[in-house]
Amino acid sequence: YADYDWRGCGSSESAFEMILARGALRDVRLLKMFLRLGGADPNLATTASIHSMRTDGHMSHTPLHTVVSSGVALDCAIELIRAGADVNACRIRQITNERGHGQDLSETPLHIAAQNGSVEWCSLLLSKGADVDAVQKYLHCENVDTESPTDDPRDERFVPSVCLIRVRQSALHIAIKNGNSGLVGLLMFYKANKSAPYIFGDERKTVEELCTEQVNEEVKRELQDALVAEWSKDMHKFFPKSFQDSVRTTLLAAKRKKWPIDTEDIMGRIFAYAANMKGEANGKQED
Repeated sequence: YADYDWRGCGSSESAFEMILARGALRDVRLLKMFLRLGGADPNLATTASIHSMRTDGHMSHTPLHTVVSSGVALDCAIELIRAGADVNACRIRQITNERGHGQDLSETPLHIAAQNGSVEWCSLLLSKGADVDAVQKYLHCENVDTESPTDDPRDERFVPSVCLIRVRQSALHIAIKNGNSGLVGLLMFYKANKSAPYIFGDERKTVEELCTEQVNEEVKRELQDALVAEWSKDMHKFFPKSFQDSVRTTLLAAKRKKWPIDTEDIMGRIFAYAANMKGEANGKQED
């Protein structure tokens, strides 16, 4: 459904977005009906455009962005991904304003889940092929303590009251800034790039420097430990429940057949293998 006026202002909304807004986030059966019986496209984006005397903008997002943002419908996310939803699709928000305000946002579902602080959601997305090193881009707005001689932005003497600062960060940077050591451990298990810098304008910071900015010493220590964490028997909790259940079923079958295996050791091998496969897949894509 699309509704635009003569200026190009308006929006389009997919059937997915309509049913998500009207109850599908609470009833996955409704979503399944559209996906399996209706043949709906899980990657059809909802878009919106703004055109006024002062402001121009464009926004775009997919149903998966909506579901991940909700943080309450993991089963809906699984259904969308099964139907072919792109886990690396970018949500976009581009706005320019004559008075200096604006935004240039580009982020994937993984960035949204990381910002929400959910290890479970990030685990699901990573296990389904999300790029662990994808870069979130946006503009940080800061007030400027300068008085403009005129209020007319078309006047060459006009001075904006704000300054837009370019920010570039990965899910790892987001997790560290939020003090989420569990998420940092998960991202490191998926071979997140620790060398990539956090960029704020002309300033660049390493992941180690971001850790030291934490005021709480315990949180700081946990983050630093998570950055160098290796496999432990508790790491299985970072994988989706469906994967955990599959491994558990396999181990129970092995136990019934009395195979001579060390349960803890084999758990480590299986989950480490899963993470390595993810790393190898990323390497092939780069080649």
